[in-house]
Amino acid sequence: MSKIFRILLLFNANKIYDREIIEGVGKYIASTGACWEVYVEDDYLIDRKSIDDWYGDGIIADLDDPDIADALAGSTIPTVGVGSSYEHHKDYPHFPYVATDNRALIESAVDHLTQRGLTSLAFYGANPSPYNRWAKEREKAFLSLTKERGYNSSVFRGFDTNARNWTFCMNRITDWIQQLPKPIGIVAVTDSRARHIIQACANTDIHVPENVAVIGIDNDDVARSLNRISLSSVAQNGNELGFVAAKKLSQMLEKDTNVSDLTKIGPLRVYDRQSSDFHAVNHPLIMTALHFIRVNVGKGIKSYHVFDALNVSRSKLEVLFKSELGTTVHDQIFTIRLKKACQLLKSKNKSIEEIAKLSGYPTTQYMYSVFAKNLSMTPKEYREKEG
Repeated sequence: MSKIFRILLLFNANKIYDREIIEGVGKYIASTGACWEVYVEDDYLIDRKSIDDWYGDGIIADLDDPDIADALAGSTIPTVGVGSSYEHHKDYPHFPYVATDNRALIESAVDHLTQRGLTSLAFYGANPSPYNRWAKEREKAFLSLTKERGYNSSVFRGFDTNARNWTFCMNRITDWIQQLPKPIGIVAVTDSRARHIIQACANTDIHVPENVAVIGIDNDDVARSLNRISLSSVAQNGNELGFVAAKKLSQMLEKDTNVSDLTKIGPLRVYDRQSSDFHAVNHPLIMTALHFIRVNVGKGIKSYHVFDALNVSRSKLEVLFKSELGTTVHDQIFTIRLKKACQLLKSKNKSIEEIAKLSGYPTTQYMYSVFAKNLSMTPKEYREKEG
């Protein structure tokens, strides 16, 4: 009978990054049949006492948390760390380590914005702390990339927000955004920080993405659901991080001497949504019209709703749309509605009937006919293909 190894996972699973790593560990166990008995706290949060009292065979730990790193510093138990990548090798722990590649994350975000024609870029980061060293690494990567490529850039770290200082923090973010050149693309260090940008723009009638295109990092469902504009995001490859970490630990448990010290894992993909759907337009009426459509398309709006909201004649706006976009107001509503439906279908947490309603289609059957005519597949088939 194979030896059963007792494994401790030290992660705070209230974060999407940690949850995906844990899932990756699970996929390794399932795919290899590893005889592991895995221990995590009942609430999936780290308990320092777990480290002190653990007498098992191996540990996989989030070493972005300096308290965990300190607690494990003298451990003789086989341990694999997971966390941020660093510019300098001296910043890595002495354990075998699997790192999310911060430069690759930022490069994906920058490429996403510049491929849309944006040449002015900004970075909304976070104040340095022992608990978020990855934020500084991402900021350094952004500054390095934009300098190498000759883009104008700006950095703002903002403040650590809480209920008491929220208004003050949002005002300072707004001040920063207002003084930036427009149009501009902003890379936020996390999806939570990206949400601040979208909220500040909404409060001051700065149009996203027409004036400010935004992309975050994490592909966090919670942060994304709190925005009126759906958030583009770079997804970290947490499953792969967890899988590789588990493989390294398995090698250590089997006394394999060829365990690599460091493996960097690049991003999974960029999720392209409304917040970065930038197209260079010059006329402010077109910017306002496109913004109105994006915000209200789920309400089933038609062309006349746009004319009424902007208090402009149909003929004037249609001429502007045709000259700058080569399309009509009706066609833009149609395209934006279809994009919204496609984005929602990529998530598994809503039924097709709910998605039809949220996208502004009068009936589910009508949405099916739109997909058949334009994509040659049903919404269900699109979900299976893209989900």
